[in-house]
Amino acid sequence: TFQYTLEVKGVRDFTINAFQKGDAIYEGKTENLLGTIVDIKTTPAQKYLADATGEIVLTQVPEQYDLSLIIECNGVKSDKGLETPTGEKISLNKTINIFNKYCKTDFYIKNINK
Repeated sequence: TFQYTLEVKGVRDFTINAFQKGDAIYEGKTENLLGTIVDIKTTPAQKYLADATGEIVLTQVPEQYDLSLIIECNGVKSDKGLETPTGEKISLNKTINIFNKYCKTDFYIKNINK
């Protein structure tokens, strides 16, 4: 068993509310089970933008958030790395299309806790 963090930046309330602790998460193309959500974290989204003077500053984006899902998986470590029981490869910075019963979107794998 291991946990990994999926992250997507700049989403709205609908996407955040579509994911709940305990939800099963599936891979978008193969529909293979990737694991179960054990924790959810949100932070206000930020972007670098030019202010009135032309200076580039980090600014909070209204009504957008960065969403992190902590996924637990009964996977295995193989010679190819970490894999889910259905053979999906879990590797850092990999972009993966996921879905649950309410939402489908692209996340990237930010962290892996073995």
